[in-house]
Amino acid sequence: NMNAQEIINELDNIFNSDPLIDEFDIVVCNPYIGEKTGSGFVVFIDHKVALVANCVKILYKYAIESYHQLTSDKSTNLSDGNLSNELLLKFLSFTRVILLIKGDYPMAFNTRKLLLSRNKLSVAEELIFLSVLYTKHPKSPSAWNHRRFCLLLDKDSNKLQDYMVINEMNICTKSISKHPKNYYAWMHRLWMLNHLKVDQILEELTFIGDWLFDHPSDHSAVSHRHQVIALIIDRIQLVDSLDLTNRWSQDSINASNLFDKSTNPSQSLYSRLWRDSSYLVINRPGSESVWYDRRSLITGTVSLITNHCITIQDDIVITAVEIQSISEFTALTESIDLMSLLDQLANAEIFRPLLSLVYLETKFVNEVIERSYSWNKDKQIRFARSYHQYLIYEANRFVNSTNCTDK
Repeated sequence: NMNAQEIINELDNIFNSDPLIDEFDIVVCNPYIGEKTGSGFVVFIDHKVALVANCVKILYKYAIESYHQLTSDKSTNLSDGNLSNELLLKFLSFTRVILLIKGDYPMAFNTRKLLLSRNKLSVAEELIFLSVLYTKHPKSPSAWNHRRFCLLLDKDSNKLQDYMVINEMNICTKSISKHPKNYYAWMHRLWMLNHLKVDQILEELTFIGDWLFDHPSDHSAVSHRHQVIALIIDRIQLVDSLDLTNRWSQDSINASNLFDKSTNPSQSLYSRLWRDSSYLVINRPGSESVWYDRRSLITGTVSLITNHCITIQDDIVITAVEIQSISEFTALTESIDLMSLLDQLANAEIFRPLLSLVYLETKFVNEVIERSYSWNKDKQIRFARSYHQYLIYEANRFVNSTNCTDK
């Protein structure tokens, strides 16, 4: 025997009595049926709540029909500030059940937004409810959008308080840990970057590097890393110091050797980024995302060269023999005259940093290919050659744009 309203009342009592609820799920059966009172369709232990699966369909149908009946009744218009507490509690109860089961129902979230705006629902309570909701539905786009609405609802400025920032970053970490390719949690984390201080943004760069080491196929993480780097560059003048300790030991020759040992924060940043990227590429072979991450470093480094913000190491000397080795290694389509490109790079001082970049990265790619012994070495070699081709194309694009500007 199942009474849907009785189950809803039981859920209401649980959520109202325990502010520390931290997880929700749907289970096959109630393992405590002989010990627990109530409907028998709700499991509640150690701040964890669950619904038994065989009640979900009937419960959802009852909640959704009751909710739509309330919203279609003109006498229960939420815009009316004189609604009774009984009706307000019904709106809360039905939308809670709908969202716990379905996860993403924009109309229910809009109802709760109205209740929040009229101070009929606490922002703190709603944030706790959303955190519980993510444990079952971590990829609910409306839930993440609703969370941002809650955070900005009662603020006088565009900055969140420190404890709120820390809590939000922790919520994102839990969600992406449960589902690493959780686009919506990463987007919320990206939104949170606007509320971070400079030292917190630098910590985020370290976090995302460690994350990619553990989840090298997470393209969302790579995209987030690019945004973090762009934000650091935008605030680079506010960076007092940058931790350049080599967290990951890597002795390969790569573009990190390009930069002169200077206090220029942009150069210091890219020197670290190239080292970290090299470690990821070599120690996480066959992961396309880390190679795409490296492509973004080419773009950033070329931008430094374009703006004359780079000083290369004095001991980088590239001979004609080494230039010839680049041409022999590179396999390109006929759309680029490689030898002509290399001649231009070698014979103009303005292109010297770019030639050094091409040379160092060619050596790195060659080393990666020679050291590819893993089970997926064919993928690693393919990604390496595709990356090197991109490098040459970027060098050619830079040379052509510079020549056009000079003319």
